[in-house]
Amino acid sequence: MSTRMTWVVKGKDMQHITAASPCYELPCLPPPDDFIVHVDEQGQTYRWRDARWVIGDMSFNFGYEPTPGQTLELTAINGELLKRCLAWFVWGARRPITVSTIHCYHALLKRLFATCSALTVPVRASEIGRFFDTIELDLAEGTLPSNRDVLVGLLHELWQARDWLGFEVLAPAQIARLRELVVDHGAQQKLFIPPRIWAYQAHRMQTFLQDFIAKKAQFEALFLEIADAYRFNYGSLSAASRVASPARTPCHQGKRVAGCIYLGPFADLAHRHGVAEVIGRWMLDHNQSMDSLRASNASPLLLGKYFSAVARVGIAYLQCLSGMRIKEALSLRSTCLSVEHDSVLGDICILSGETTKTAQDPDARWMAAPTASLAVEAMSAVAKWRMSIAVEVGAALLKEEDRVNPRLVQRAYEPWMPSAHKERGISKVRPPRTAELMDAAPGLFEKEALRITAEDELYLRRFSHEADLKKYGEGCIWHFQSHQYRRSIQVYMAASGVSLPSRQQQLKHLTSSQSAYYAHGHENLRLNRRFSHELVSVRYELVAVDAGLLNGPEYVSPHGQARKDALLRFFKVSSRDEIEKAQKQGQLTVRQTVVGICTARRCEYGGFDNYAHCTHCVDGLMDKRKRPVMGKEGRTIAARLVDVPAGTPLRAALERRLEAVEEFMHVTAA
Repeated sequence: MSTRMTWVVKGKDMQHITAASPCYELPCLPPPDDFIVHVDEQGQTYRWRDARWVIGDMSFNFGYEPTPGQTLELTAINGELLKRCLAWFVWGARRPITVSTIHCYHALLKRLFATCSALTVPVRASEIGRFFDTIELDLAEGTLPSNRDVLVGLLHELWQARDWLGFEVLAPAQIARLRELVVDHGAQQKLFIPPRIWAYQAHRMQTFLQDFIAKKAQFEALFLEIADAYRFNYGSLSAASRVASPARTPCHQGKRVAGCIYLGPFADLAHRHGVAEVIGRWMLDHNQSMDSLRASNASPLLLGKYFSAVARVGIAYLQCLSGMRIKEALSLRSTCLSVEHDSVLGDICILSGETTKTAQDPDARWMAAPTASLAVEAMSAVAKWRMSIAVEVGAALLKEEDRVNPRLVQRAYEPWMPSAHKERGISKVRPPRTAELMDAAPGLFEKEALRITAEDELYLRRFSHEADLKKYGEGCIWHFQSHQYRRSIQVYMAASGVSLPSRQQQLKHLTSSQSAYYAHGHENLRLNRRFSHELVSVRYELVAVDAGLLNGPEYVSPHGQARKDALLRFFKVSSRDEIEKAQKQGQLTVRQTVVGICTARRCEYGGFDNYAHCTHCVDGLMDKRKRPVMGKEGRTIAARLVDVPAGTPLRAALERRLEAVEEFMHVTAA
């Protein structure tokens, strides 16, 4: 190792590790056998030579470890090589990591190394690549489908760290092959949301949140007035939560109790505060009129349901923009949103929360669109109001952080909500199901807008070959599930037209946003590790994804439909596996250009920005979605030509580029 490697493990159990600790700096790889890999707060030490390490509250076994239903046994050399891999996560030049995440990585790699150790003729982990063709099926069989994407991400990271490690586990082509052999876990559930439906639902959720924010002050006033009336009628909100007495409720229309405050029908109260129209728009079915709010004999219960709908819609919208899991979104708190400023990309919105499932990280980051602020603002307001009730009724287990920085999704503690009378303690919020959005807010989506068209089905077939067309085919109503957002974001990232191919390839990033952001000195940005692994995994299927896009109407050939069909014939008649294999072997090329894509293996005209000849190229396709960019390019060139002397090489080059722009606009006009 040529650079200084120091401790990167973080967490509450690691606070005692400082620069003075004997395990803080790794002297070399491998280090001496007596090198202390960890010292706990009680002074117990664990050395490199030990077959078992304990870091924090996690145990790492590098030899024999029985587990339910199986045994994982490593040869001595594979146990040693596993230690080196683990050293990369503990001391490598990488972002900080928690002990639980390291433990997860140890388990995944140990399973792989155990497969090599259990072969008739054991194979060293450092020689897996050498014997890969003969043992690939064994490796695939030993990999749990549910761990596939994380393992692919780990192997990719270890390949990048091969010089540091002193050996290579698998090369990218072999990683891709392993990914191909392991059946995708729950593949039938990972559906891609067609663009029309995705845009519709995102717009409706955004409008829902904007409506709430526009009336936020009025909603707060309504909430406080009802709470004050409950407090007065029952003596306290705590008493109101314990005792259900309909006659004392402020909007009660029957026999009244002397000395109590009555606010009148809830519908009239909502009208007085100016929020009845908003509640009616989203909480009533589309075929109901605004008068239905009065006729429905609505009570403050409807206000509580609306607040819960704000939380449900907000969570779904954040997932839609970020690719979070539902439990990761539920970890977000009111201060989760931050904005960093970049001279190239502008404002970059970042959500901070906790990762869940395989890897745990209490301070992970996700990038999201600027409109994520709508969801955070709306959900923060409801969370603040509900937490104020929780504090007053004395909810158990209420921590200081919950008071000052509550989670965005809170249980309904209002005394007019049924849940308030069930229990007074803080309880875990049941993860809201995206499929329940239409029930939570009946006015959110129009059923016919979600009916799948022939074009929607075409997109689904391109990116979700395993989709059940009896449920998601033409004529069916689209049913949302939260993981669909993750799958869709992955595809949209892969299909993004803002990529910077050279930088992207150099940095091994999936999108240009990551590449440009890191390239401008923001290496401290840490994306959610699980999501990053899945992005790396998706990178190995991008050729097939691109192929699906090319078949669409967005791409046209300057030489007509027949030429496009000829270029894409291989994509149409080949399976996904055949396409990926051809790409790996260098027999197939699909790369972006300024005007679209190019399928030529070699281009005599060179660079990415030299598009003057692209509009005549028989190997290229032009992307209609680039018309706004190319239109701006044409105007810029025209303005430059005003000051460039005639007969100069520069003018000739600019004129040729302007002709190319005009040809592009003509071909893509239809």
